[in-house]
Amino acid sequence: AGCQVTALSRSRPKNSRDSAFRWFPWSLGDLPPEEAFTESGGFSPPSTIIHLAHQWATSVRDTKTSYDDDINVRGTRLLYNTAKKFNVQRFVFASSASSREDALNDYGRIKWSIEQLLDCGGAVSARISLVYGGQRNGLWGTLSRLVSFSPVILMIGTRYLNQPIHLNDLCDGLIKLAHEKKLNRRIYALADPNPVTFGRFLKQIANETFGRPLIIVPVSIRFVLTLLNIVDPFIKIPPMIRERINGLAGITTLDSRVDLQDIGLRLRPID
Repeated sequence: AGCQVTALSRSRPKNSRDSAFRWFPWSLGDLPPEEAFTESGGFSPPSTIIHLAHQWATSVRDTKTSYDDDINVRGTRLLYNTAKKFNVQRFVFASSASSREDALNDYGRIKWSIEQLLDCGGAVSARISLVYGGQRNGLWGTLSRLVSFSPVILMIGTRYLNQPIHLNDLCDGLIKLAHEKKLNRRIYALADPNPVTFGRFLKQIANETFGRPLIIVPVSIRFVLTLLNIVDPFIKIPPMIRERINGLAGITTLDSRVDLQDIGLRLRPID
C-alpha cells in the first residue's frame, strides 16, 4: 500500500528483505527499542502502531481481581507509553470480541483491561471476532484439523452465534483503522454483521475445505465443565482447556454494521 513498515517481533519475518520493511527483535513485556521510533536508513518515524502481540502462557490465572501484573497489560503499557513519548499519531490495539469486564475467561478480561489503558485520542481498539482463512494456524488451524478427523464429531457450543471474519478482510480493516484521519469512536467491531451458529460454521469448513459433509453431535458445555471438575483431582486438566471452553460459552454478538460502514469496510459473505 506504499507504506514503510517497522516490525517488532521475536523472530525476523520472511518478507524482511523488502526495501520498505525493517525489523527489530522485541518480546512483549520488554521495553521497545527506541531506534524503531526514530528516523534511520531512509525510514521515517512511524505514524501508527498496530499492536497484535499476546502472550498466552501467562493468560490463565486463579484470581480475577486485577490484571495489572499480567505481561499482556504490562507489555502494552510499555509499548503505548513509548508510542506517546515519540508522538505516534495512532495506536491500533487488536482486541477481541470476547472483551468484557465480566468476561467468562481471562483472555476477554485481559483484553478489556488493556482497552482501559488507551486514554488518548489517537488510540483505538479493534474487537476482532473469529478469524478464518490463510494458513491453518491458531484457532483457524485447530478448527480445520478438528473437522478433518472424522465425518462425525462431538462438539460443544454448536448453537452459539459467531461472526467470522476472513483474514484478508481483517487486515484491510486494521489498515483502514491505521489510515483514517478521524475516527468517530474508541472501539470498532471487526466482525460479520450477519452471525452464524458455531455448528453451521464448522459444517461450512468441512464442506468448503475438505469437500464433504459433517455430522455434529452436540454436547452440553455445562456437562463438559462438570466432567472436568470430577476428573481434575485424578488427572490434572490444563487450565487452557477451561479457558477455551469458557471463551466459547461467553461469546456475545457485536453490532458491527455501523462500525464497518464508518471505515468503509465490506466483508466477504461467509458462504
